[in-house]
Amino acid sequence: MTVSIPMAGLNASGGVKTLVLLANAMANRGWAVRVLVPEYASHGPSALAPAVERLVLRTPTNRLTRVPVYYARLARHAARDADLCLANFYLTAYCALLSRLANRRAKVVYFVQGDEASSHGRLAEGGVLSRTVRWTLARLSYRLPVRIICVSRWLRGRIGRPDARVVSQGLDLDVFAPRRHRSGGEVVIGTIGSSAAAKGYGDFRCALELLPEAARAGVRVIVAAPASVPLPQGVITERVETSSETGMSAFYNRCDIFVFASRSEGFGLPPLEAMACGCAVVTTDCGGVRDYVEAERNARMVAPGEPRELAAAIADLISDCSQRDRLAAAALVTGRARGRDEMIAEFIDAVTV
Repeated sequence: MTVSIPMAGLNASGGVKTLVLLANAMANRGWAVRVLVPEYASHGPSALAPAVERLVLRTPTNRLTRVPVYYARLARHAARDADLCLANFYLTAYCALLSRLANRRAKVVYFVQGDEASSHGRLAEGGVLSRTVRWTLARLSYRLPVRIICVSRWLRGRIGRPDARVVSQGLDLDVFAPRRHRSGGEVVIGTIGSSAAAKGYGDFRCALELLPEAARAGVRVIVAAPASVPLPQGVITERVETSSETGMSAFYNRCDIFVFASRSEGFGLPPLEAMACGCAVVTTDCGGVRDYVEAERNARMVAPGEPRELAAAIADLISDCSQRDRLAAAALVTGRARGRDEMIAEFIDAVTV
């Protein structure tokens, strides 16, 4: 089988990491896999296997024109000479269908990993008109006459496609495993920092400011984030700069509590990774986490965009070691049940039906 995967770019995101993982897995099966990327985002932290062809489409250097030029070119190349075109972003879905007009044998499958009407529309930065246009294009992409694969049952309902196949995310359980080394009496709280408003890092910082003074006194906060993301104030903090899975596993294994404050997620992989490493998790009810989080049994769950609720849940776990241990034990069982090999096999089955 010849597979074409048109992408918005090889940036540092969980969605891209999953696409690279699947591309490599399909290439390992002997399929001819081609990834199409723009010149301005043609490399990233997730490594493509040598057998995967990287087709870089040239674009202007002008920031105002390079994106529309890329998608115009993608509409010609996305499904060219392919048996399967795996769209994975609302704009690539349109390009895949347009490209298919010149290659009728290509089967287009739309792999939806998030509600982009929210993440790139309603919750995105920019003016009202820009966000409205993106919201509309994303919502309409869910109505395209193509087979859809979603990463969670919640997302399938959110996009309104009951016919979509659900293939949940999975973990490399050899990497994401408990290897915890406790030191001292401080409680370590971890989170992932991001400048994107939809990721809720600002809500996490506000929540720390709302913690009682007694709760903050014995806490260390570690943030997995690049240097451009500011650290919280008023508590002992530490930055961890890593994007590799081994690095993130080491990060989770330092955490007593992992906090996920995102406002919208199609699945929400970091809490599951933290669970597999034995963390007590506090997460927002941000969507896809409902597929594996059972509130008060294997994690604390609060409303998204509510720093006071987030602060209260964090404060409870700081002060109650037995609650932390109980949640962490249940979380570990949940995390260890989500293997990556099963996810890959299910995805391969979904695209070959």
